[in-house]
Amino acid sequence: MQIKKLSLPGPLIIKPKVFSDKRGFLYDMWSLHTYFKSGIKSKFVEVIHSYSKKNTLRGIHFQYPNLQGKLITILNGKIYEVIVDIRKNSPTFAKWCSIIIDSKNKEQLWIPEGS
Repeated sequence: MQIKKLSLPGPLIIKPKVFSDKRGFLYDMWSLHTYFKSGIKSKFVEVIHSYSKKNTLRGIHFQYPNLQGKLITILNGKIYEVIVDIRKNSPTFAKWCSIIIDSKNKEQLWIPEGS
């Protein structure tokens, strides 16, 4: 597994190790032990599967006061994800970054609690 930081502190791009052969591929979408060793120490309490038609715009997602981390995995297609720091006391308040996540490269986006 490879981890890449984004320009904002907290969110990470995760490139899992993919095992491919003539039948297809296999990879861990989540492993508590592996992700914990990599600094992602959240325990998931729910998993949500969403489907959007092409050119769909989804809304802002943040939780307060019950903070939640998000691990985003694209099963088919790609998304343009924008992350904005809305924490008023943060040194990066109002800064943002964006990334395209594509199902072809199997990358995941981790957005930790409070980010």
